[in-house]
Amino acid sequence: MRHITHGHVRVYGLVAGVVTVAALVGCSSTGTPDSSASPSTSAASTSTSTSPTATAGGPAQTTTKPPTGGSAKMVQVVMTKTGGITGINQRLLIQPDATWIFIDGKAGTSQPGTFTDAQASMIAGIIADPALKAESQMSSSGVCSDGFAYNFQTQAVQFKYNSCTAAASRPTITKLLRAIEDATPL
Repeated sequence: MRHITHGHVRVYGLVAGVVTVAALVGCSSTGTPDSSASPSTSAASTSTSTSPTATAGGPAQTTTKPPTGGSAKMVQVVMTKTGGITGINQRLLIQPDATWIFIDGKAGTSQPGTFTDAQASMIAGIIADPALKAESQMSSSGVCSDGFAYNFQTQAVQFKYNSCTAAASRPTITKLLRAIEDATPL
């Protein structure tokens, strides 16, 4: 009988996570050719808010606002976070429809989720900011003992960043990482 080591469990967990990602990505494209708008377009086209001044016992008022013309659209993102004292290995896959899948390679688990409209708008705006591209081209510092190492990739922007790098030297990257970490298990 063959003995399964911790390394095998990690590999099997990663494979299970990738299969889950592939299945969820395949399930998320439910639009039909004759539909007037994709789920991501229709979600971004209007926003609904509930009035905080609704009376007790009475219905809350709902308003619909048209989209703003200059808002950035979410793009596909692959992001990893590794390192730390415990040696984490986490991956976050973000889709243009603002859904995400978090994969914990160490634990062998995955968790899907969706950004709120506000979170998606903020993150997409930071990704579209020219300052992010400029900061991504700065050289990264060397080894960062016990710190976290980030690898961020979109079609237009790629960067590596570690938690030992001074946040003040890369404020846009720091803002993006905080926004993503606040909205996901990453």
